[in-house]
Amino acid sequence: MDLIYDYLDDIQTDIFSLEIKEIEKKYFKICKQTANKEIAKKIQQINLDDYINSLKEKIQHILLHSDIQDIQAIYFEYDMDNNWEGAFFLCPEYIPLKEEDDDWASEWTEVIEGPALPEFNEIYSQYDGFEEDSEAGIVIYLIARTILAFITSMGSFNTSLPVCIAYHDQDPIIRIKKD
Repeated sequence: MDLIYDYLDDIQTDIFSLEIKEIEKKYFKICKQTANKEIAKKIQQINLDDYINSLKEKIQHILLHSDIQDIQAIYFEYDMDNNWEGAFFLCPEYIPLKEEDDDWASEWTEVIEGPALPEFNEIYSQYDGFEEDSEAGIVIYLIARTILAFITSMGSFNTSLPVCIAYHDQDPIIRIKKD
């Protein structure tokens, strides 16, 4: 594998087959092997507690105050090129992953601003490559940690809705629950 898109395909499978700690370890190792141990450790040492807590607050707000009976999916998108800023999109339609059509995510009834992650943006702005093995290893580790923080934030909430995450313009969108 030499492109980030190969890693993205793997991370979707990993979400359904590995524990969070195993996923973290796998993508740390990829970053360490493709880039170097120092950048992998730098990414690993960024504390995501505030980010996770902010995500939890937003999710709780959505589940308590939004008109969720009219939506089919909750989609969180973050912008790697814009301070890793995120937003929740409440979507009235949803198409399962196997259909390979994520156009549903571009239609929403409500948008709720989410947290930013400037520490990740700072690293990404130095290594924003998707084609080079070393840069892809760094970027996929940033993406993996973002996804894992999102999964962690969803852990205390029980919803039957599909919950998804992606960076801006990512295709396919990552599902954190099976359809």
